[in-house]
Amino acid sequence: MELDELARDAAGGLVIAMARAALAGDVAAAEVILRRVWPVPRGRAVQVPGLAGVPTQNALDAVILQVAEGALPIETAEGIARLLQTRATLVEVEDLKREVEALKASAGPADGAAP
Repeated sequence: MELDELARDAAGGLVIAMARAALAGDVAAAEVILRRVWPVPRGRAVQVPGLAGVPTQNALDAVILQVAEGALPIETAEGIARLLQTRATLVEVEDLKREVEALKASAGPADGAAP
């Protein structure tokens, strides 16, 4: 008998045994059952007061404050912080591009000829 077949044959009995154990107070069994029927939510939308239209540093301060007040889980705050960092990096790159273009324009033609 293959392992997959053995598992299929035993699965129903195992689920019943785990459910009975959970109902009898076995916390580990309850955790196993609950993780399967009620998984941890991921990817929930959140609203953090103080983020809209503010500089990244102020937005990060708002996120930290929400964590400190217990209004936002640290894992969610970490995700928001990564997004803020990515946004700050993109803004910085765009600013540098504009500066380079301005320097090129002020330097005149690249071939050394007088403007």
